[in-house]
Amino acid sequence: MELNPDDETLLELGRFTWIGLHLEAAILRVCYAISPQVIPSGTVDQYVTLARQTLKHWAESDAHTSAARWLDEAQNVLDEERNQVLHATPELVLDKTIMTASRALGVQPRPDKRNRPGRLGRRRPFEPEHLRAAYARMALVCEGWENAHFQVALARAHAEGFFDGGSANLPGIPR
Repeated sequence: MELNPDDETLLELGRFTWIGLHLEAAILRVCYAISPQVIPSGTVDQYVTLARQTLKHWAESDAHTSAARWLDEAQNVLDEERNQVLHATPELVLDKTIMTASRALGVQPRPDKRNRPGRLGRRRPFEPEHLRAAYARMALVCEGWENAHFQVALARAHAEGFFDGGSANLPGIPR
């Protein structure tokens, strides 16, 4: 068996990579809407951390809760799907008992940045159906980014006192 994937697997990997790029961009848009601050050479994790710190200072509201919940889910999908596939090591797994080989993705152990126990190294399947399932999970989160963006605008308006007789205009939220 060759280590290189077949055409169907490469097609799914391409789709997976595309939605992974879209997910990262969506997270950055929402983070920037929460905290419009540029971090030179900043990573997505740094922008998420800054957004979470900013959200701590906003008054509780449904919009605040909804935006924070979307950010949590988006970061989970980024960590558990996108990063684990795109930062994996291709492996060829040999099963000596039945004399077969299969392709897999070796996921390296990574420290957890959100105070959860560190993740151990493991193998992920590298088959088209596995990539399709991971793609579907990321696509579902990506579909919600515009709603999260709107919820951030509402939360920011509450935080800045717009609904309490504050400024005459909703705060500008870049897209």
